[in-house]
Amino acid sequence: MTKATRWAWIISLVAITGAVLVLSFLLSIATNNRELYERHYAWLFWVNVTVAAFLVLVIGAAAVRLLLRVQRGKFGSRMLLKLAAPLLIGDGLPPGAQVLDACAAPGGKTAHLLELADVDLLAIDSDPARLQRVADTLRRLSLQARTAAADAATPAAWWDGRPFDAILLDAPCTASGIVRRHPDVRWLRRPGDIPALAKTQARLLEALWPTLKPGGRLLYCTCSVFKAEGQDQIDAFLQRRSDASLAKHPPSPGHLLPLPDNGDEARSPAIGASPDGFYYALLKKT
Repeated sequence: MTKATRWAWIISLVAITGAVLVLSFLLSIATNNRELYERHYAWLFWVNVTVAAFLVLVIGAAAVRLLLRVQRGKFGSRMLLKLAAPLLIGDGLPPGAQVLDACAAPGGKTAHLLELADVDLLAIDSDPARLQRVADTLRRLSLQARTAAADAATPAAWWDGRPFDAILLDAPCTASGIVRRHPDVRWLRRPGDIPALAKTQARLLEALWPTLKPGGRLLYCTCSVFKAEGQDQIDAFLQRRSDASLAKHPPSPGHLLPLPDNGDEARSPAIGASPDGFYYALLKKT
């Protein structure tokens, strides 16, 4: 039984129980039965208290989960999922190519990569609970990939030494590009989050680059509109790495900003306009 099915049963039982009590309460009023009225009044009171407590717990748990996701930079996006895999694959990868999906949870990008190309894919995420969602996604879609609960910034703990043909790095970020759909982000972020996350992104880039084979591609992407997490991050990386360059085909979209006065700068010819803000940089190793 899936989580959605369990919740559907719970809500249905609560609704049916509440409906029976309300009908009984109305019946006691209609029949002028004071004893029955008092009994059902007490029942309704405690049902209301229970339901209110239940809603407080559910809303509180959801708020805590949202806060943790924001702090970890773990917001996903359908548009990011839609664009990342085609950009990384480009004109195609050879059958059995070694591909790494770093920071893979919840698994949408992993599944899209496997649907578009016949590759040997390793999906890693530092959060074992979120990694389980990757496994659930793959199982639901009848797709196969290797998974590992590991920190992408420490390859010595999980890399078997075989260089990757392609790497997808959906780096943790401030999620500033998707505040339209997640307005809580602007209130939960702190001024120090941008430099802290920028350091994490730089650490991931430096750690993963040696695992990429010469001629391989690394797609760096974030759902952020800040240059510190996008253009500035990649400019600094290219200055540090003489064997890295921006791929020319397909070209890197760079910052995609959903602003009406940006004109053609806010979209890529092959992609179209996006209602959210992102950054993509496709790097090639020479």
